[in-house]
Amino acid sequence: MDNYSHPLEQIFSFEGEEFMDRIFAYSIIYFREEMDITQSFAARLAGIDQSQLSRIEHGESWPNRSSLNEICRGMRISGKKFFNNMGEHLIYVAQRGEIFFPYEEGL
Repeated sequence: MDNYSHPLEQIFSFEGEEFMDRIFAYSIIYFREEMDITQSFAARLAGIDQSQLSRIEHGESWPNRSSLNEICRGMRISGKKFFNNMGEHLIYVAQRGEIFFPYEEGL
């Protein structure tokens, strides 16, 4: 039997700001894992401390705009691609019925 669960499954237990922190963090992790690089190497590519990237990836802090630019540049992705990916993760969660959108058609 296949026990695969989507990496976003763990996010469903979070609410409010913490939920968005985790979606944001997962987007960074997603691209880092796509490149098949360690957190330490990704931090070096971005020119930031590994501890700072760790806090971001654990949803404990948000990077400022400059740091986010450096993270994206280090992983060779555009800001547009990053936020589109983040949007895709939100859509995945919404399709699971875990988010209530009061303005959905018919409500």
